[in-house]
Amino acid sequence: LLFLIFVMVLIIMGMGEVYYTMMVYFGSSRRPAAWAMLLSQYVFLVEQLIILFVVAALVENNECMKAVRACPLGIIAILFTLAGIGHLVNAISLSGYKICAGILAFSLAFISMIVLAIFGTTFEMGAEMLIPYNNIWILLAGLAVAVIGAIVYFKTVTRADLKLA
Repeated sequence: LLFLIFVMVLIIMGMGEVYYTMMVYFGSSRRPAAWAMLLSQYVFLVEQLIILFVVAALVENNECMKAVRACPLGIIAILFTLAGIGHLVNAISLSGYKICAGILAFSLAFISMIVLAIFGTTFEMGAEMLIPYNNIWILLAGLAVAVIGAIVYFKTVTRADLKLA
């Protein structure tokens, strides 16, 4: 379930590239469309977190769900960080640097999958080891990345030149 939610967030951010490019053509309605896009993506993210925490509360014998119960703020911070990075990559792409944004998106997805595979196969981490990462500062850092990504995206969409789309 953790891996599925992680992949779904990456897919939603990747699909955003198509929507952001079309949004530039909306003209005077770019601002409300940008707000709606941001709001709908974060509502989707919150729904996924609710499902994850309900499943974590119901499943007791799974190690991953024990980790979610031990570090809920860290999980929320990771997903908000992913959303913010996705918005930043899409803003870079919309600014005209499509190749750079593609390389950055591919490398971030590839590196994160490799890191997840390494941690999943080589390290025997218990849920108790994640407790130090369950603090408000990590959550605030994740929220800061999400807010910065959303602001950069919003400014890029509302000021983008039609030739760049």
